[in-house]
Amino acid sequence: MLNNLLTPFSQLIEARRMEFYGITTPKEEARTLAQAPKGQTQIASGGYKGEFFSERRDRRKHLAQYRTIYQQGGPISEAVDCYPLFCLSNGYHLEGDDEALVQSTQDRLDEMFIDQAMWEGIIDAIVFGDAFQENLYGGGDGLVGVAPRPSETFDILYESDGTITGYVQKLNSYDRGLELKPEQITHLKLFEVGGDVYGTSIVGRAYDEILRDTKIAEAIAASIERHGFPKYHVKVGEKDKPMATQGEITSLQKEFEDLQHKNEFVTTYDVEIAQIDQSGIANIAEYGAWAIQRLCTALGVPEEILGLGRGSTEATANVRLQAFYDKIGTIQKRVARCYNANVVDRITKNPGAVKIVFNDVSPTDEDLKASVLLKLGQTGGIDPFAILDSEEMREYMGFEPRPPEEILAKQIEDQKAADQKAAMLAIQPPPFQQKDINVAPEQNAKPL
Repeated sequence: MLNNLLTPFSQLIEARRMEFYGITTPKEEARTLAQAPKGQTQIASGGYKGEFFSERRDRRKHLAQYRTIYQQGGPISEAVDCYPLFCLSNGYHLEGDDEALVQSTQDRLDEMFIDQAMWEGIIDAIVFGDAFQENLYGGGDGLVGVAPRPSETFDILYESDGTITGYVQKLNSYDRGLELKPEQITHLKLFEVGGDVYGTSIVGRAYDEILRDTKIAEAIAASIERHGFPKYHVKVGEKDKPMATQGEITSLQKEFEDLQHKNEFVTTYDVEIAQIDQSGIANIAEYGAWAIQRLCTALGVPEEILGLGRGSTEATANVRLQAFYDKIGTIQKRVARCYNANVVDRITKNPGAVKIVFNDVSPTDEDLKASVLLKLGQTGGIDPFAILDSEEMREYMGFEPRPPEEILAKQIEDQKAADQKAAMLAIQPPPFQQKDINVAPEQNAKPL
């Protein structure tokens, strides 16, 4: 009886919530809420609600440690920052058939500071494996913002076949948690393995190498501090003389405790000073280079990007950089798919009408395209635009199309120039052609 009374009340609360977030029915949440076929197999990790929102073992503890590593990691932080830097440095553009819709969508994205949200999302996906950002709705205005949230406070709710049913945010172990619907969260993950609803942390994968690098760096620093400064062995007394007392040794030791680099020693004849440990630390550079090389490999970033790359040739460096550019291109597509489905489609309310497309990050690709256009222009003979016109070339290179009035003005200007050239050719006389006259030598010979 009580359940029957609570059901209408629950439905009313749900209706108010949907109205507040600007969602009338779940069917309108086009792509992310589309009905997908149910699987028969099961997955094995995450916060499956049948296990009472259980977490992966020590997940929060590890993620909190990954956050500290990123905030204080030095070269590790710089390597992680390379992912959003290369993904976003060349910018993005929107594609769609409706120019007015494209412009209004771009205006809304600019108001939302979407580039900053994508930067933080990529960072979280690399450091924690998952980025969780709350979709902020403004009533009748629809989606008005995307707010990044700490990844270590979220658990994913899903069915046994892997279908995500929601998210739970718990600020601490005593928090009962706030459950959120899938349409309230933009969930980005860049690397994942089969059977896991959570993404894979790059920092987590490189964790062992990070510890090794830290231990080696600490050991090198301690060794330099211990052996990098000269040490002296002070001998007191002579072989055939009475041995110095402990008090005399202690008193003399205090005189040598605070030595500076400009110190001069003035002693009696029975005090001998000899410098020891003059060789320093051997092979420090090799140890550091070995650790950094393995660390960069684990983080998936070429050493050359971090200003290193010792001993590598230019050809080797170019191969490494091109491989990294290819990886970034794949990551750009995943980021674009995530924000198209969770942000752009909710702004336009027309799935697929407008799409985010990232500009190519590889300079090699741009050079290749330019060489292709050059060859096509040469193939056209007299008219370099016989195969592709200027606007098609701009589209091929990824440039924005010129406004129609600018295209028309350019066409009129080109036509005037062609008419003037034709008129000048018409009034010019034909070029003089000299005829060859063959005269016998004896006819033109003059008497001496």
